[in-house]
Amino acid sequence: MTVSMLGLDNIAIAFALGPLGLGWRRIGLLGVIFGVAEAGMSLLGATTGGFVGPSAATATAQAAALLAIASVVIGLAWIKSRPTDIVANPWALLGMSLLLGIDNLVAGRSEGLVVSLASLIAAGALTGALASAACAVGSTMSPLPVRASATLSALMLAGLAISRVT
Repeated sequence: MTVSMLGLDNIAIAFALGPLGLGWRRIGLLGVIFGVAEAGMSLLGATTGGFVGPSAATATAQAAALLAIASVVIGLAWIKSRPTDIVANPWALLGMSLLLGIDNLVAGRSEGLVVSLASLIAAGALTGALASAACAVGSTMSPLPVRASATLSALMLAGLAISRVT
């Protein structure tokens, strides 16, 4: 149960990125990368153990990363550049998913969490599929003009970041 709950942040972020109007190929790539990072970070935490700080510090780091992403999205939109170009970049998606996976790294190293490799793979696949679906649902808001949809996405990302800090 705990492993499946860890992917909810990825799904919320994917929904918030939806208004940027990512193409279907990029939505699928987002799901794959988020799912692999979800399972991989939990597995890495379970196998390495002990080198990551307390979860309160990781939540703050995640919130700071989300605020930075929100700032980039809204900044690019307001200078009349396409924020989709940077957010849809596979390397940017990988970096974002690794930042979101910090909580999985901490949870994976906790002694109370004992999971099998099969359950980690299943949780990663489920998270990836739900992240793709959430991004597709979020993209239904994209008939807005580019600047407005980027602003909506940035506000949702900032809201998610602020809710993690408090």
